[in-house]
Amino acid sequence: MIRPYLACDIETIGLNGFSGTIWMISICGADLKPKVFHDCNGMKQCPKELVAILQDKNVCKIFHNGEFDLPYIELCWGIRVRNVWDTMVAEKNIQGVTADDRKVSEAFNIAHSASLKYTLARYGLPVPNKSIREQFINRKHGLPFTSEEIKYAGDDVKYLLPLRKAQEYILTRDKLMEPALLDFRAVEKISRMKVLGIGVDKQKWLEVADANLNEYKRAKALLPTSVKNWGSNQQVKYYFKQKYGIVIDTYKNLKKIYLETRNPMLGLFIKTQMLYSDATGYGKTWLYRDDGTCYIDADGRVRPSYDQNKNTGRFSTSNPNVLGFPRKGRQRSCIVPRKGHVFVIGDFAGQEIAIMAAASKEDTWINALLRGEDTHGLMASIISSERWMRAKLPGCTFPKKCNCPDHKAQRVPAKEANFLLPYGGGADKLLERIIKGIFEKGIPTAKDIDSVMTILEAKKFMHRHKRALPNWSDT
Repeated sequence: MIRPYLACDIETIGLNGFSGTIWMISICGADLKPKVFHDCNGMKQCPKELVAILQDKNVCKIFHNGEFDLPYIELCWGIRVRNVWDTMVAEKNIQGVTADDRKVSEAFNIAHSASLKYTLARYGLPVPNKSIREQFINRKHGLPFTSEEIKYAGDDVKYLLPLRKAQEYILTRDKLMEPALLDFRAVEKISRMKVLGIGVDKQKWLEVADANLNEYKRAKALLPTSVKNWGSNQQVKYYFKQKYGIVIDTYKNLKKIYLETRNPMLGLFIKTQMLYSDATGYGKTWLYRDDGTCYIDADGRVRPSYDQNKNTGRFSTSNPNVLGFPRKGRQRSCIVPRKGHVFVIGDFAGQEIAIMAAASKEDTWINALLRGEDTHGLMASIISSERWMRAKLPGCTFPKKCNCPDHKAQRVPAKEANFLLPYGGGADKLLERIIKGIFEKGIPTAKDIDSVMTILEAKKFMHRHKRALPNWSDT
């Protein structure tokens, strides 16, 4: 990759770019001589000599965690950085595993963490004194920078160039360059998502939070007072064992135990747990940071942090989490477009199935997709052909997606099994996902309970599913 590279980094007053201040921007080219631009009163504008470079698609800018720097620069200076190599994202591709540095061992961090401190050390490069960074956080305007602080800012970019070069070698060697380059392009898109933000109706959110909290309190009031603390795992387990002979080994199995025992009190307890999650995780506290400031900026929008390299291959968000709203909850109604605008929602039809079909060359799926047919219904009809035929009602549109009640019921496990394929999920995971889907609708009815397959039935189902896709099984 022969192209001009420029290492970049900024030092800021805090994490919020919308109301933030950039104290310094550091750059370093091939000569490895850093240049630091700074203003102790805050840099109101991007240095003139950097404006064109940052926007130049022919110059590759090296950042470590561009998800933070790029939107901060655009929000403060109106400069949209183009063409990025993100050394943090590259390292996550190389390591193939991510974890919260605070929740794993030091040995794990040394071996795998993508934070700059551990990454530089892993490649034998000097590690700047990161404690100096804290001196920029909530700093008073007008306080002159020390020579040590300016040197730190320069050192922070000086070693990004040799780090990038070492990463390029490994990514090329391990045939990971193509996905890494796609991830770098995603960094720019994520930056735009963060700049634009997500509209939240604060007043409506508070109303929903109050309603959820009151619903939780009403449900909790129905639980027996003989248990002093329903938040205590030990007391809850003791109560159900003594009163009903129900052994709860772990809370992870609560829903499965309910389906087996059909105990009404256990159902009520599970309901209060679900309501508690709604009332707390996505209640009033969701709106506020630990320091008491509101996540909703003055323009009525939240700008969460995005992690694009989770082990699951999916995005995650934090501060605040905007991707985990309860599916049936009222929180989603609080997400609003800008005034005078409307939401336009688009979705790829069968995107994941199409990718899996193309990768495995599975004709069953490929032919169905080309004909515009329902792949989940198709799999259900293959796995349980006799039941499928019996369930067909007048007006059935299968092989297109239909509305026959039992076809819809059979489609659920087939869909879950289809999406479990790339992750190696088996019968246990299939049951877990089916049960989760049932409880998302509320406490299951007797009909819901009767519809859940046993673990033996789930194993047979997964076996038939794999037999129906011979090419995938060999992939």
